[in-house]
Amino acid sequence: MNRWISLLIGLSLGLAACGGQNVASNATAATTAIHWSETAAPPGIDVPAAQWLKIEGAGGRSNTVQLAAVLRPAATGTFPLVVWLHGSDGALLTDATAASLLSAGGFVVLVGCWKFTPESADLIRGSPVPRIPCLQNIATTDDSIQALIEVGQQLPGVKKGSFGAFGVSAGGPLALQLTTTRTDIGAVVVDSSPRGPAKVSAPVLILGGTADLTVSAEAQQTYEQALRDSGTTVEAHYYEGGLHGVTEMGDFQVDAIKRMIDFYGRYLK
Repeated sequence: MNRWISLLIGLSLGLAACGGQNVASNATAATTAIHWSETAAPPGIDVPAAQWLKIEGAGGRSNTVQLAAVLRPAATGTFPLVVWLHGSDGALLTDATAASLLSAGGFVVLVGCWKFTPESADLIRGSPVPRIPCLQNIATTDDSIQALIEVGQQLPGVKKGSFGAFGVSAGGPLALQLTTTRTDIGAVVVDSSPRGPAKVSAPVLILGGTADLTVSAEAQQTYEQALRDSGTTVEAHYYEGGLHGVTEMGDFQVDAIKRMIDFYGRYLK
């Protein structure tokens, strides 16, 4: 998942059924409507109970299309929103399946593409992982993320008020950077994340592994300390022997998701 990370970090720092509904995007000064509708799951992608959305209009571009999965708790009622940002290799099946574990903890989780994602599988730890294709997203990273947030906030069953942001790998700095331009983010969780902004205006949970060969634990710990020095509220846990993406797969996934549920629960519920 280390391809494009350097480029994406630079860019980032420079920067259910609701069929047919429209919502104005903050990123376009409320001049262009974002349109979304329900759609079928991509071929070969099986995520039980997921609701799939087609999102059009990010950044005022009528010809840009994003695909997103919405995962909900089994119970009825209203629940806090968490917007899940994937890594540099695009939206993966493991993003959606991990998000379903988080949703079981009492959150509506929206997982959508913030960049072009090809149909071909990704090779992670020697095994092919299917991608959730996003072939028509031509909007910028910032506009794509803002569109995901706007749609997520309008979904039925989403609690009004602050929401949570999550980012894995290259999605981490993007989730953290959101707090520099928005005031409605209640908590941020990052997994195996490169360095983000020097100060974050929401509580942050950092998760990582000591055997990460893409973003070293030492680099993550250095950034953790920088955030503490800036006055940011920070919690962190590094899994001994953990690899890149501890929330996505592997022996530590269950514990990592439990920590996310606890953290978001304290700041969003």
